[in-house]
Amino acid sequence: MKKIILAAIICASTISAGCGLAEEKIYPYPFNSARIEYTSPTDADAKTVVTIKGDKELFQTTGKSNTLMIINKEKIYYINLDSKTGTMAQNQTYAELKKLPKANRINYLMGVTIGLKETKNGMDLPAATGKKQIAGQTCDEYVSNTVGKVCLWNALPLEINSEAMGGGTLSAVANKVEVNIDVPDSVFDLPSGIEIKDLSA
Repeated sequence: MKKIILAAIICASTISAGCGLAEEKIYPYPFNSARIEYTSPTDADAKTVVTIKGDKELFQTTGKSNTLMIINKEKIYYINLDSKTGTMAQNQTYAELKKLPKANRINYLMGVTIGLKETKNGMDLPAATGKKQIAGQTCDEYVSNTVGKVCLWNALPLEINSEAMGGGTLSAVANKVEVNIDVPDSVFDLPSGIEIKDLSA
């Protein structure tokens, strides 16, 4: 369960084209694709890899349990590979980002990651408490009552230290960041043989 929660925290949580026009990217990342690898100082067996391409994201966690979280624009899939079960829900973050001007989207996404409340202009962010160099990238440190301590790079957490429900700490730190890499679309396909329950109905 802790690994599922940790993957959800890492997830930032995440317009149809027509008439030959290129599809508009809603998520405000300044890259076309990325892959981030995380390890957990509090769980040596846990490893999470986040793969991003456009408005699609894959969060793959391996260790004592093996899970996937696939964000495909309007939909989010949570999949337990061990039990071969999963759920599908609407991606509220994507829906809210589409309503905002492009200039406000990055602050909104940062606010979602930190756990702040929405404002009419997106998010009112607190001042960063510091900066860190993690996996070759500079991230800004924030502290919130919801998430705990988090270091954000382009609205993506590179380090998280959060109190777990029931006690203990959920921690993750990026040890490798790659940007503008080749990511096949098939990476975001749902695995076969999984029973998906639709929670959006």
